[in-house]
Amino acid sequence: YTPPKGRSIEVKSGGDLQAALNRAKPGDVITLEEGATFTGNFTLPNKSGSSRPEWVVIRSSTPDSKLPPPGTRITPSYSKVLSKIVSPNSEPAIKATPGAHHFRFIGLEIGHKVGSMIYAIVDFDGGQTSLSEVPHDLTIDRCYIHGNPSDNSRRGVALNSASTAVIDSYISECHEVGADSQAIAGWNGPGPFKIVNNYLEGAGENFILGGADPR
Repeated sequence: YTPPKGRSIEVKSGGDLQAALNRAKPGDVITLEEGATFTGNFTLPNKSGSSRPEWVVIRSSTPDSKLPPPGTRITPSYSKVLSKIVSPNSEPAIKATPGAHHFRFIGLEIGHKVGSMIYAIVDFDGGQTSLSEVPHDLTIDRCYIHGNPSDNSRRGVALNSASTAVIDSYISECHEVGADSQAIAGWNGPGPFKIVNNYLEGAGENFILGGADPR
């Protein structure tokens, strides 16, 4: 991880996270207020740029000293200092658009509203039917992603993408009555995938590639 050199875009509690995602340019850092909750279904836009663009980082404003260092797995005990992104319904809290690329998430808690059912809390699937539309270069780094104990949460991360990593993260409470459920599942992305040093908790499978025909 190399910190980007662009602007810092602050989003305070009650601020417009989607507007910040739309406005950010490669190399920018979007910092979400520590402990604040951002409720919505947020989409990652496809940013145009060079063939080797810089990353857009979305992270908590929590200082690095209050997060586990890179290479160390986060745990739910960090919840109080993490910025929270919460889906209010069955749609993903974070969803990629076709071709979205170079987004990195650091120090976030991502989930869905208590009392709701969700299919994928984070959905790195652009609805692609060709390789040119596949979202790519996406990293989940030291994030706490979870369902709710009494709700149906089919999967934590839908990994239908390319060049994607889930590292040092904690994904839990992925379960659904009457259907398969996974912490991480992928069936419509070419990879490569890096899945390293995570806690993965899925009632059907913790991690699976396949299970459906790729489009």
